[in-house]
Amino acid sequence: MSRDLGLGDRAKALGQFGVNRLAHAAILGAVKDVLPVAEAGLLVGSCQWPLLAHRMDRIRDHGGTCLLAAHLAGLG
Repeated sequence: MSRDLGLGDRAKALGQFGVNRLAHAAILGAVKDVLPVAEAGLLVGSCQWPLLAHRMDRIRDHGGTCLLAAHLAGLG
């Protein structure tokens, strides 16, 4: 992984972290299902979103969408 993550270019950063479009869509769906609209918007809109999406993708890979939803519910 490059040290120059370029978090300003979300698509590039997501690619650098290995989060493909299908995984990203699943993560977005889980975030929107679990968190209130305002909180989901703040999370997804943050400049650190690609890093957070990468972490959520790893959680989803290891435990499925239910585990990811449980982690997200803990944020509330």
